Amino acid sequence: MSKLDELIKELCPDGVEYKDLQDVLTIRNGSDYKSFGEGEYPVYGSGGSMTYVDRYAYDKPSVLIPRKGSIDKLYYVETPFWNVDTFLYTEIDEYQILPRFVYHFLLREHLEKLNTAGRVPSLTQKSIKSSESPCTSSGGTTRNCPRVGQFHVPFSSQKAA
Repeated sequence: MSKLDELIKELCPDGVEYKDLQDVLTIRNGSDYKSFGEGEYPVYGSGGSMTYVDRYAYDKPSVLIPRKGSIDKLYYVETPFWNVDTFLYTEIDEYQILPRFVYHFLLREHLEKLNTAGRVPSLTQKSIKSSESPCTSSGGTTRNCPRVGQFHVPFSSQKAA
């Protein structure tokens, strides 16, 4: 049994609702940053934070997902960021699911299994969005999981190992 399954069993004794990720989050493409000025917002690529620029793509908690190359190297960020075009970012409906939970769920899913290419591993938005996730609401109904706020306690890493 995975750590995630153990937490659901412990913290949500009545179970949780499962939904396709496309119903609880939107996946967005990254883009080039080279024309931006130097600034305070990190730019993420497959090796982590590469540089800092003067604008951000998104300013809420998000899971950054590589779409080319090291597709198993996910990042969880809670501060404004920019991401390169080989990375996807998520806009998560926090009313339906906790962002940190999405991160750990996707780690457990081993996205490398969704590889759509041969030589250079690749992911598509479509392959990710159809994954079914247990929903742990932070703002919506928590009838089935009244201790949902405790899901964040065991998860302290910003970056996948």
